[in-house]
Amino acid sequence: MDRWLVALEVAAPFRRQGHGSRLLSAVVDLARDAGAHHVGAWTMTHDPARRSFLEAAGFAEAGLRRRLALPDGREAEEILLTAAI
Repeated sequence: MDRWLVALEVAAPFRRQGHGSRLLSAVVDLARDAGAHHVGAWTMTHDPARRSFLEAAGFAEAGLRRRLALPDGREAEEILLTAAI
């Protein structure tokens, strides 16, 4: 069975306090306990803060990109970052 983390968000007033790192660590622990050897996260290409956060946690580009249709008719591009656990 595939398991997906759909979103990992910390409200703006509470960022830069370690909450995101603790949440990501919990996700990795749960994935490892479920038998996973890798974790992945899609992130918008125009979100450098999120990408920097994931890269600092050991994630790297997996070489996949996708385009998503937004409700307002625009498109957004995402990149897949992965990490071995």
